[in-house]
Amino acid sequence: MRKHTLSHEEQVIQQHALPIETDHLDIASKVMHRLNENKRSKFFFAIRKPVSVVLSAVTILFVGSIVAYAAGIWSIKNEKGDTLYTAESLQPNSYAVTRFGVTAQPSKQEQAYLDAVNEVARHVPPGQGAAIYIPDESLNPQGTVFYVSQQIPFSAWDAFQQEVTHRNAPAFEYPAELPAGYSFKEGFVSSEVATYGNEEAIEAELKAGTKKSGEKAIVKEVPLEKNPKGVSITYANGEDTFHYSAALTGRKRTFVSQQAEVELVQAGSVDALFIRDYHGMRVEWVKGEESDPMRTLYKLSVPSNSKLTKEELLAIAKGVKK
Repeated sequence: MRKHTLSHEEQVIQQHALPIETDHLDIASKVMHRLNENKRSKFFFAIRKPVSVVLSAVTILFVGSIVAYAAGIWSIKNEKGDTLYTAESLQPNSYAVTRFGVTAQPSKQEQAYLDAVNEVARHVPPGQGAAIYIPDESLNPQGTVFYVSQQIPFSAWDAFQQEVTHRNAPAFEYPAELPAGYSFKEGFVSSEVATYGNEEAIEAELKAGTKKSGEKAIVKEVPLEKNPKGVSITYANGEDTFHYSAALTGRKRTFVSQQAEVELVQAGSVDALFIRDYHGMRVEWVKGEESDPMRTLYKLSVPSNSKLTKEELLAIAKGVKK
């Protein structure tokens, strides 16, 4: 198995990373056998490339068509009146809301699909990505391919900032003041999967592979892009948390359920969208025009059981700066 020798700087940084349970096994021959033999597992998998098994946080991206059923639109505009960012409400049970908006309850079929994907995704090691395809039409009627990226969590602010500098991440803004009792818990420097425009070829390979092997799922290792495009931070006060993220984006809209409360608010000097639904509350805003390569989407969010109020969340958003 290919090994990577860390530089002294990387070793210092990783000393401050959250502990990660590592089991250096060949997924293709050993881990998949363990999954298949596990009585608690309802799924059977195949891996295209051997990789080491590391359990960590995982980011899942969705690829596929989207069907919109507009029911309400809230837009952030610039001085010229051009739309920078939009919150669009869709039918509660629409495919787009469930797959893209994380604001609608998944059906039993969709939850079973996510369980199957997550069971594979949790074995993707930090610093790597994967494409996952499950051909079972009862679980995956749309023929969706999941792209998963695994990031390394850092438990110390200084180490997180070293990683930001070391990987030459964009100069994002951060919350300047935190509510009383809250402090940095963990952070990630995020890179997307590097498909290089080869999604169709990757998906064709996966689908052809399942036809030949008869496996109920198949995975292809996909590298992550060298240059990070985002950061993600969790702040905590005991068991209570709030989440902050910033990412370069060309995205212009988010999707919410019809039951969501959406309001145009201020985040410092820019317009923002406040969204409240059964998941909790979040504030989203964009800096930069669509043509700007440094166009950034900022988000602050809290779960539904958070002790933070709407006013406190908006105060954090207004204090985000460089």
